[in-house]
Amino acid sequence: ARLAEGRIPSLDSPSGTQHLYRAPISTFLADVTTGGLPSALSARYEQLEGKTPDPGEVGAWKHSLPALADVLRDQRLRSSEIFVELWMPLGGYRCDAVLTGQNIDSENAAIVVELKQWTHVAKSKYHNEVWVMNASKLHPCAQVAGYVGALQHSNSAFVDEGVKVKGYICLHNLTDHRATALLRDVDAFGPV
Repeated sequence: ARLAEGRIPSLDSPSGTQHLYRAPISTFLADVTTGGLPSALSARYEQLEGKTPDPGEVGAWKHSLPALADVLRDQRLRSSEIFVELWMPLGGYRCDAVLTGQNIDSENAAIVVELKQWTHVAKSKYHNEVWVMNASKLHPCAQVAGYVGALQHSNSAFVDEGVKVKGYICLHNLTDHRATALLRDVDAFGPV
């Protein structure tokens, strides 16, 4: 899915959707360029959760958000907005990012983004999972589909306002073509 210029749909619900960061794309790009975004995310996390974020998560912000920024430098996105680390309505999970704006059909739209630093992926013996870093983990498409479904069924922007939502996976360190082919293998993962 692609977002274009236009009115930015709000993901805020009456009870308030928690997120670590929300800004226009241009501000996000500037914040990534200055390098201060991981510190700001950490401070907001401490404010909301009352504890410091895991060092692995802070490292992921340092490495993955610049990769996402590279994708978002398209001028057609200049009036879109980004949420970083948006809490899902149920279960306490957070998606890495949500972009909001209008799609190429001028409909209010959102794209849920899942960022992965994975460098290698192998087959897992478990349904809809892959072997990564010595553990079986949910296929990223299944993960982002869960986030999309959660938003579609419980956030008023998607339920009442008809905002269109899609998912996007950014595997910015995965250069192994066999691993990419495995993740796209319909025989192994079916509709995922």
